[in-house]
Amino acid sequence: MSPESADASVLLLYTGGTIGMTPERTNDLASPLRPGSRDEFAANLTRMVPRLGQRDRIHWELHTCPGVPPADSSDIDADHWIEMARYIRDQYDRWDGFVILHGSDTMAYTASALSFLLKNLAKPVVLTGSQLPLIDERTDACSNLANAIRIAAHKQGDVPLVPEVVICFGQFLLRGNRARKASTSNFTGFTSPNHPALGHLGERIEIDRRLIRRAPDPDLEPFTIDEVLERDVIDFTLFPGLPVKRLQALLADDSLRGCIIRTFGAGNVMNDPGIIGELDSAIRAGKIILNITQCSQGFVEMGLYQSSSRLLEIGVISGLDLTPEAALAKMLWALASYGPDEAREQIQINQRGEQSKDIFELRYRGADSGPTGRVHASAQPSGQYRKERLIRAILRIADLRFGDSEAASEFAVFVGLQARSTQRSRDDRHCAAVLKAPAREIIDITERIREFTSDTHEIAITLDSDPGQAFSFSAMYLMLICESNEE
Repeated sequence: MSPESADASVLLLYTGGTIGMTPERTNDLASPLRPGSRDEFAANLTRMVPRLGQRDRIHWELHTCPGVPPADSSDIDADHWIEMARYIRDQYDRWDGFVILHGSDTMAYTASALSFLLKNLAKPVVLTGSQLPLIDERTDACSNLANAIRIAAHKQGDVPLVPEVVICFGQFLLRGNRARKASTSNFTGFTSPNHPALGHLGERIEIDRRLIRRAPDPDLEPFTIDEVLERDVIDFTLFPGLPVKRLQALLADDSLRGCIIRTFGAGNVMNDPGIIGELDSAIRAGKIILNITQCSQGFVEMGLYQSSSRLLEIGVISGLDLTPEAALAKMLWALASYGPDEAREQIQINQRGEQSKDIFELRYRGADSGPTGRVHASAQPSGQYRKERLIRAILRIADLRFGDSEAASEFAVFVGLQARSTQRSRDDRHCAAVLKAPAREIIDITERIREFTSDTHEIAITLDSDPGQAFSFSAMYLMLICESNEE
C-alpha cells in the first residue's frame, strides 16, 4: 500500500533469526538453515503474506540496519543494539511505529537493551520472530508478524498506543525488559514471570491500558538515544560447592566494573567466608555487585535470611525482580551513562518499567577515626524518593565496634533528631532500636522513617551511647525500599 493512501506507516527492521532462515542449498529443504538476505526474506514475505497490512491500510517497508547484517540471534551483541538504536533515531520522525524482526534466542536481551538506549520513546518498538521459518508451511511467523505490525500501527483502529519496547510473540504482548524465552519449540515462546502480559493476541488484540507506560510529551521530553554501553561486566551463577578460587579469578580483573551474581532463592549465598570475602574485596575496589535470583519468579530480599544478610552488610545491591536479561542490559547502560556512585543508585531505581520496586540508598559518614559516644549524620534521598511509597527502611552499620567495656556497651539509634538535640532516653519516640554488644549490624527502622521524616528534607540518624561508653564504625547505609512510581 502506498504511503499516500495508508492510514498508518510501519518500518520493518530485519535483523535475521529463524523467521528469515532459508535452506543452505536452495533445492534441498532438508539442508541446514542459514539467515536469509534481505532480498530473500522480502521475496518470501511477498509470497507467504501477499496482503500484509492492506486490510488495515498500513503502509510498511522492509529495511536492514547498517552494521547489523541478517544473522542468527546468537551473534547479536551490544554493538548491534547501538546500531539498531541509531537507525530508529534516524528514522523516528518518518514512521508511526517500528517492528524489529529478530531471532528468539536473544530477543529478550535486545528488547531489554533497547528499552534503556531509547530515551523518551513515544512510539511502539515491537520485536517479533518465530519458532519456524516463514517459508515453513506450519510457520507461526505470519500471525506474529501481522500482530506486530498491527500493534506498531496504533493509529489505525482500536489498538492503543504502546510507547515502549515490547515483544509480540504467540498469544502475548510482553514488556520487552520483563520477558524471557521460555520454550525452544512452543509457539508461545516467551513468558513474563514477574509482570502481567500487556496484551493477549487471539481473534482480537486486547491490550490492558492500565499496564501501558505513559507516553512522554515530545515537546517537553524529546526522543533521543544513548550510544554507549559498558563491556567490562560479567554474569555469574553461584552453585553448591563453588571453589573460592574460581570466583576470585573472575573478580580479580582490574578492568572489571560490574558483576551480576545469580544467587539461590531470595538472594542467598553459601555461608563461606571466602566467597563473602571475595565479593567484599571487589566492592571495596569499586566494582558493583548486583544480586539477582536464579528462580524464574520472585524477588531478591537481602536480609530476609541470615545467608543473605552478609551480602547486605558488605554492599551488594539488590536486583529485586529483574530478569537476567534486563539486569545485564541495565548494568551495561548504567555503567556507561553514569559515574560509579550514580550508576549504583540508578541500577536500583526503576527506569523503564523493568522492576516493581525502587531502592534509594543513603550513605552516612563513619566514626572509624576512633571510638565516640555520639554520632549525628544526615543525608538527602534522590529527588525521585516519595515517603508515601515506602515499604521498608533498613539501616546497615558497617564494621561496628564497641569500646573497651564491650560487654556492657550499648547505644541507641534515633531517627529525625536535630543536630543539637541532647541525649535522649531509650523510650523516646524517635528511638528506633537499642543495640548491645555484640550487636547486629542491620536494623529495620521503617516506622520511625515514616513518622519523623519527609520527602524534601535530609534524613537524620543519631547514634547515642550512655556516658562513658563508646563505639566506632566505618559507615552507615540506609536502604529505602519503595513501590515504583509506575507500578
